[in-house]
Amino acid sequence: MRWLISISIVLILAGASLVIYATTLPVYTDAAAPERLSNELEAKPRETRFKEWYSRLRTYETPHKKLSDFGRGLCAAGAGLLLASGVWVLYHRSPRMRTTWAVLILWLALWAMRIPFSMWYHGVRQQRFDYPVWGDSIAIPVFSESLTWIVGALISSFVLALLLIRHPLPDLIRIVRPSSAYSWTRAAFLACWIAILGLCVASGIPDGDEGMVLTPIVASVILLAFLSAHEVIITDKSHDTSIAHSKTGA
Repeated sequence: MRWLISISIVLILAGASLVIYATTLPVYTDAAAPERLSNELEAKPRETRFKEWYSRLRTYETPHKKLSDFGRGLCAAGAGLLLASGVWVLYHRSPRMRTTWAVLILWLALWAMRIPFSMWYHGVRQQRFDYPVWGDSIAIPVFSESLTWIVGALISSFVLALLLIRHPLPDLIRIVRPSSAYSWTRAAFLACWIAILGLCVASGIPDGDEGMVLTPIVASVILLAFLSAHEVIITDKSHDTSIAHSKTGA
């Protein structure tokens, strides 16, 4: 666990260094370029002006955006690893953490964190004129993403509850061999889910999307706990009892 904490600290320091260095650079080679482009393209058709805005604005950009985004992504990755380490330790040390309600509450909290992260993500980009001034308000993507996070929280929580059928949360997170066709299917599903979260982290770091980086890292610990669950075989006790009685001649 110490090596994981060390990696987290290195990522945070590296990310913070990039963010600090990015602040020494101007966002654009011409500070007036966003306003001038907005005025030049405002009268053009919507499809044309948006396409020209992004293509022409890019020619004025300095390394500021890429360095700042990558730095914040690294910081989020480091913070996510620290939180994931804390959840890992808490899960193994506290029996209360291994209850269904505790895990689901943590899962919902991670989804809830995505809402302020969405506000921050679009706010940063609006402040540095990534979006044209005549474009739609950032309230629209923030609202739509927030709604997506709420729906995703409800659906994914329901799916996790289904995955607990005959697979109670284990005391120890470790890889176990599935014992039935259903367990193999369940394990493959969870493995794909974790892989998708890994792709989210990989794409979120260079984009500077903190919510896409931090929360999936912590969520992976929860999914690993589900993946470590042994299948409980439910037997028919009445059937077993009748067999026992027949053998004893009762």
